[in-house]
Amino acid sequence: MAILFFFRYYVFITNKGCACLAWYEHSFGEDYLIVYKHRDMQGAALEVSGMLSKLALQPSAEVLDLCCGMGRHALTIAEHGFAVTGLDLSDVLLQQALAFDVAQNVRWLNGDMRELPFADRSFDAVVNFFTSFGYFSDDAQNKQVLLEIERVLRDEGAFLIDFLNPHYVQRNLVPFSERTEGELAIREYRTIEDGFVKKNIVLADARGERRYEECVRLYEAADFRRLLSDTSLTIEAIYGDSTGVPYEPQASKRMILVGQKRASMPVCRPTTDRNESDNVPNDFISVDQGPNCNDKTGKGVADNNGCIH
Repeated sequence: MAILFFFRYYVFITNKGCACLAWYEHSFGEDYLIVYKHRDMQGAALEVSGMLSKLALQPSAEVLDLCCGMGRHALTIAEHGFAVTGLDLSDVLLQQALAFDVAQNVRWLNGDMRELPFADRSFDAVVNFFTSFGYFSDDAQNKQVLLEIERVLRDEGAFLIDFLNPHYVQRNLVPFSERTEGELAIREYRTIEDGFVKKNIVLADARGERRYEECVRLYEAADFRRLLSDTSLTIEAIYGDSTGVPYEPQASKRMILVGQKRASMPVCRPTTDRNESDNVPNDFISVDQGPNCNDKTGKGVADNNGCIH
């Protein structure tokens, strides 16, 4: 049965855009569903079908679709018989996912990818499709996402990160495009600045003009290896698209990382302070924090059920 959990978070939004630091809290609303309506279930089915075999999952595997959006990939994975959880920060996209999930095959949760509401070793696989990584302004926050993937994965669990190919983006960037969806005019401006690819989206209709920003760090394969160097996550293969062709830095449109978590000791992650701009109060999250870093017995703290209350 599909269950939708929410914890509260607070954001201040205007229709004049927002800083790159927190663009992801502003851009994934009702307008996003229109701007990206061409991303359909059929496309997701092709992407999932091409990549699932690379993960070598057992029939009973539990899979987390991290940053699941409107649920296109999560629903397709569930159709293959796996137990799927979809997590996203956007209430709007989760409500759309829930509407698509007529058979109630997926568990849907609201959450921040830097602080997952799950106990350690909850999943056999974590997948992250459609360039849903590199959203944060500094390496530390982006690495925190990888550390959370490591924490919630079981030993020898698989992970997949479907990312853009930064080399292809830099050579083939389209600075400006425009189109219409019904009465809505869509103008998109793209730039590369300070190691990020940025898209400014201007929408205009009878309601007036709205502006959104998207901002993704241009990580290369070597950057991912650097970020993972002191974790138990190992990249085992890199593909150039969802059909499984080898990754070619100068030619591939995508950079899809597939890897595994090595068997390891319990992960010890001290709690870090969050900035006020994160807008996700810790007191609304009930989640296993992993072994106590000050516990010299090695037993750590007791697990809870990882649910949000």
